[in-house]
Amino acid sequence: MLTAARLLSSRAVDYTIMYVLFAGEEQGLVGSEHWVADMAAAGLPIVGALNFDMIAWWAAGAPFDLEIETNHGSRWLADAVCFAADQYT
Repeated sequence: MLTAARLLSSRAVDYTIMYVLFAGEEQGLVGSEHWVADMAAAGLPIVGALNFDMIAWWAAGAPFDLEIETNHGSRWLADAVCFAADQYT
């Protein structure tokens, strides 16, 4: 995530990019759901989200794989990630 922040910091973008980290999501998405509820209550216009989970996990014998799950609002971001993966891996 820090590398993504560093690389994108020099790019002009149309929207504000927020990097948010949560711990303990296995206990019920407590942090992320609370953050999203707070942002919605504040009227923050969120146009998409990327949630990178278990990106550094791998076990011997497991295939290298990229699994992307998305919703309608973030489909355009998922498509961009798939395009980049196809181009650069």
